Amino acid sequence: MKKTASIFIVLTLIVGQMSAQIMDKIQLKGGLMYEFVTFQQTDSTYKTPFGDPVIVPYVNFLVGGYYDIIHKNDIVSLGIDAGVQGGLYLQQGFAYQIQVPAYLMGRIGAGSTTYNQQKIGAGLGIGMQSTYLNESRLGTANTIKTFIFVPSAIGEVMIGGGNLTGRLHVPLLPMKKQLEAANNGYYILTNVGLGLIYRF
Repeated sequence: MKKTASIFIVLTLIVGQMSAQIMDKIQLKGGLMYEFVTFQQTDSTYKTPFGDPVIVPYVNFLVGGYYDIIHKNDIVSLGIDAGVQGGLYLQQGFAYQIQVPAYLMGRIGAGSTTYNQQKIGAGLGIGMQSTYLNESRLGTANTIKTFIFVPSAIGEVMIGGGNLTGRLHVPLLPMKKQLEAANNGYYILTNVGLGLIYRF
């Protein structure tokens, strides 16, 4: 009985220590993102766009975090920035989206680690802006339900010791997709986002 109790106590201490080390590396955050998804109809080769692009703006709420994998003196770090965000667009119909942004990001200054005390910082990264889109306003009565995977670059500026962050992501490559619900049309899809995030 004593041996079992001793093993349980040791395992509890090990798990507790590992959890503390992991939590020391995680910065949780939330905020608002203005996301603009653009649909540009094209021919079947995706080389000749035609018609006006349709831009669908969303206001998304983001919950996510940054995990620093490696760092140097708490001044620079390299880590994973990921989250979940979703939003609605109600004008001229109904549309909603759920996004999972995930980036490999380098940071310097504020926000590079939980222990950094600098007032200003910056971050740059590359990754994927993945989106589930439910859209009913592309000139058709049908509802378009589709997944969009847009390779993207992201930039951030952190102020206030890293507690307040301005974020911008832009597409590196468009996604090319045939949409059955949009009259089987061929589309080039991109996603640009701009937001303000607060670190908890």
